[in-house]
Amino acid sequence: MSRLQQAGKTRSTIVSLFFVLLAIYGWLAFVPIPKPITVGLDPSWSYAISRAAVEGLIFGKDIIFTYGPLGYLVAVASIKENFFILLYFGILINLAFWIISIIRISSLQTIAQKISLSLSLFVPYFLWGFALDYQILLIFIIFLSFEKLLNKSLRWWSVGLGGIAGFCLLTKFTLGIGTFGSLFLYILGNLWDSIKSKSSTRIRNSIFCLINSLLATISVSFVLLNTQYYLLNFKKILFCLIVSGIIGIIFYKSRNKVLANISDDLAVSNEYNSRNSRLSSEMIGWSCFYIIYSLSLMLVIFYSYPSWTDYISNSLQISSGYSSAMSIVEAKRKFYLALLLAVSELVVIFGCITWIIKKGYLGFGLALSLILFLTFKHGFVRQDGHIMIFVSLTPFIISICLSKIELIKLDRKKLLLSLNLYILLLAFIIPLLQGFDVKEAMSQSVNRFYPGNVASNLGWIISPNSLQLSNLQESRTNLQSVKLPENVVNLIDGRPIDIIPWEISLVEANQLNWKPRPIFQSYSTYTKILDNLNFQSLSKDPRDYLLYNFSAIDGRHPFFDEPKTFYYVFCNYQPSAKIPDFINTSELKEIILLEKLQSSRCLPISQGQQQTSITWNSPFSIEPDGSKTILAKIKFKYSPWGKIYKTLFRAPPVLMNINYLDGSRTSYRIIPENSENGVIISHLPRNNGEAMSFLKGQVTAPVKSFSFSTINPPLYAPKIEINIMTQQTLTPPL
Repeated sequence: MSRLQQAGKTRSTIVSLFFVLLAIYGWLAFVPIPKPITVGLDPSWSYAISRAAVEGLIFGKDIIFTYGPLGYLVAVASIKENFFILLYFGILINLAFWIISIIRISSLQTIAQKISLSLSLFVPYFLWGFALDYQILLIFIIFLSFEKLLNKSLRWWSVGLGGIAGFCLLTKFTLGIGTFGSLFLYILGNLWDSIKSKSSTRIRNSIFCLINSLLATISVSFVLLNTQYYLLNFKKILFCLIVSGIIGIIFYKSRNKVLANISDDLAVSNEYNSRNSRLSSEMIGWSCFYIIYSLSLMLVIFYSYPSWTDYISNSLQISSGYSSAMSIVEAKRKFYLALLLAVSELVVIFGCITWIIKKGYLGFGLALSLILFLTFKHGFVRQDGHIMIFVSLTPFIISICLSKIELIKLDRKKLLLSLNLYILLLAFIIPLLQGFDVKEAMSQSVNRFYPGNVASNLGWIISPNSLQLSNLQESRTNLQSVKLPENVVNLIDGRPIDIIPWEISLVEANQLNWKPRPIFQSYSTYTKILDNLNFQSLSKDPRDYLLYNFSAIDGRHPFFDEPKTFYYVFCNYQPSAKIPDFINTSELKEIILLEKLQSSRCLPISQGQQQTSITWNSPFSIEPDGSKTILAKIKFKYSPWGKIYKTLFRAPPVLMNINYLDGSRTSYRIIPENSENGVIISHLPRNNGEAMSFLKGQVTAPVKSFSFSTINPPLYAPKIEINIMTQQTLTPPL
């Protein structure tokens, strides 16, 4: 080897080593570290799902939320019992993301494609921290982009990827939909290509792949549904596999034997016929296996506890109700401009997806289309911080899409690079229009590259016990802000208690005997079915005490979040006689301790019902009575266009405009999907003091009339159905 060649080889080795060290440094800078428990709406649910998983509560029954029984793995709120699994799971996922990203970037042919994909993968880190669930989603999509690898053994890959999708379904429901949906569409694209090629073998394999992915997703999610049933559920699935496999082999062997006898009788030795006979036998064997396994799996699922179908159906309730209950529509010009720019992104990316579909990547194009739709809907249903998810993932979607195009003419290459740059710039422009401090977010991300911070992360990884102690100490410090007074803690010590509406951090701070409603944060009770589940939980197993805060989000009235459940609370609880005043902590003010009544203060049968309907913006008058409570079952219907609009995008908020008897006016947001359960309309407290009085049975904030309005009435039916109920209360006003 000449000196020149040796120098070139040395230089290449040094460059490779430099990039390897740079990648390790970058990974250490962004490695996810478990977070301590903090106070607030989002930190509270993060803690709650960790606590629920540790205590073995059944998700889909005891707990119903957007996250599943494994959701604590991606929510990263650490408690003592799950700290180490959170740490190592986060390290594993982040490491897998970096490795598969580097492999994908290295496999690209042009420098432009490599730079484009590299930049797009850093955008989520710089803008919002890049949550683990979205790292998992991107790992899944990048893996699907290795089509040559997948298509060699797609039948077996479909089992493995389906199993991963089943795992994802139990972390975050939408992550499960994203992973399984993209895999299913990917295989569906292969099936369509097989049909066009008229290859019976490819068609059969594609159908088997679809079945594999579905069965693997269901099987894995069933096994992992609850920690207490892992082994039992695994044995059930293993039994189904063994029985199905034995029956499949029997049919395969029997078919081969019959064909062999026929061939001997007819003296058929033609190789073509022999091969077709083997294929027919294999087809029958596999068909028997799939039929038996599917039937046995259905039986096992429907007759097993905990219920897998309950988890799926109740998660769908949460998902379906989100678009209307949590939508935020800002009537400001800059917000509409942000939406318009986002739509332009959709047009550009769908154009590129259409192009790669024409180039022969139908399955991958369909998978990307689903991810684009999910991120857009998630980002713009709540046009707030959630928008960062959409704008930070669109550069990746277009970059991974364009990575499939290998040979492009120079003029087209310039166009595509311009479009790519356009999407990348919008990732920073749209958040600025929304009022986010992009400069601060980027500054925080850049700070993570400082050697001191990187060394700190490395130290935590090397010495996880120190990190755990640090987290526990920080958690104790944070929780001091919601530490209840000693007399309150002594009173409720060990007694079953629930918290309304959302500050679950009170449980850890005060070591409470928490017995949660299934939808443990009131604002998430999006539909009447979810409200009924909370009502059934509270009425069948009443808690001795409730810690109640008169609070709501998005301009809602607190009585509207879970109307049927709250009316039960009003009828069966009252402020504690021993703690009759508000409870205050440094973080939470004016908490009310409610205690269970010996008997309901409300008569069990409604007196006097009135069914009517009103139009939008038409006032409806009522006559409040101090000894009676008036409820209204309010039924909103979507127009045909509204149903489509809600499915593809979001539903505009509905406001209930209140005229009080004292002449004051105000408006509260009401949730169309749960208001049919009956909301209190006769008395709607406006502040904590009025809420305390109302819960004591006093006349407070009586309502004279109400009406409904929305910014886009054509999305709803013109008539709103109302069923008025007057309920007599046994305790007279004080």
